[in-house]
Amino acid sequence: MASSKQPQALLGATAFKPVERHGWEAVRYFLHNPDTGEILSRTPMSWLLITVFYVIYYSCLAAFWAICMTIFLQTIPMDEMENMTNQSGKRTTVSLESHQVWALDQSNP
Repeated sequence: MASSKQPQALLGATAFKPVERHGWEAVRYFLHNPDTGEILSRTPMSWLLITVFYVIYYSCLAAFWAICMTIFLQTIPMDEMENMTNQSGKRTTVSLESHQVWALDQSNP
């Protein structure tokens, strides 16, 4: 019997060492790798999936915000807000300065 010994494969030895690049060559291959077609270390399909995900995500977020704003605006009586006056009959506005609320008289400049 002829003994033909083949080298045993190491368990878990599926990783391979990447090509080392230095300087501008490394930057150029990071921006576009012509061997694999990667752009900024991602394939075009990966970029498409990420873009679709974030378009859907931010669309849902904007819709949720719009629904909350609509509900909020329906709870405010606008006619009372427009005619808000203090006891003297002068229109006032409220401003926020250093975490304190001050009522400012608009009739005196």
